[in-house]
Amino acid sequence: MLLETKNLTAGYGNIPIIRNIDVQFKTGELTAIIGPNGSGKSTLTKSLINSIRYFSGEIIFDGKNITNMSTFDIIASGISLVPQVRNIFPSMTVQENLDISTNAQDKPARQVAFNKIYEKFPRLNERINVRASNLSGGERQMLAIGCALINSPKLIILDEPTTGLSPQLSKEVADSIKTILNDGTSVAWIVEENPKDVLEIAEWVNVMDGGEIRLSDDAKTILNSKDFKKLFLGI
Repeated sequence: MLLETKNLTAGYGNIPIIRNIDVQFKTGELTAIIGPNGSGKSTLTKSLINSIRYFSGEIIFDGKNITNMSTFDIIASGISLVPQVRNIFPSMTVQENLDISTNAQDKPARQVAFNKIYEKFPRLNERINVRASNLSGGERQMLAIGCALINSPKLIILDEPTTGLSPQLSKEVADSIKTILNDGTSVAWIVEENPKDVLEIAEWVNVMDGGEIRLSDDAKTILNSKDFKKLFLGI
């Protein structure tokens, strides 16, 4: 087990948004978290890197309790989060975004890191000197994922990476995520749109509603369920 939460309750100010969350993410697998808007999915992702307030419970990552670690140290330990918005620097070029994201110190090591990302996302290589603000929606998501991957995390958390994209761009982003999985990086995918497409490549699914996990099961079981729509809507 790469990461697991135990009775995790977290939120903002004095208000808990997610309650008693028990989720698990296995090494080398894609785990989907689905549920209606406002069900607590994004709050859960933020709690995993300690960017909101914990009330109770704990988070274990790679055998270590990281509940009280700083966000910086959690990211350094091998977790990367790609939030749904504000996930790149729009005034910087593709290359500059990657450059500011890498922790490689010397020039050769940095070039190796850049090359790995450009191999995964050839389109970024074509747009290397283009400002991020001038990229398409799909290209911006590829850049955001590339920035999260450049330091070779063990787990990458994607908060609705294909929401708002055209079917073709959604497929391109999904294909890039398959490549990430094939390279051995674990993926947590927060889903709001097109859950069927994600469940077809996921191993495990957590269904959230009202700030709680309502159901956890393998993806094929949920995908083939007659009540799939109910499960996705959390009702």
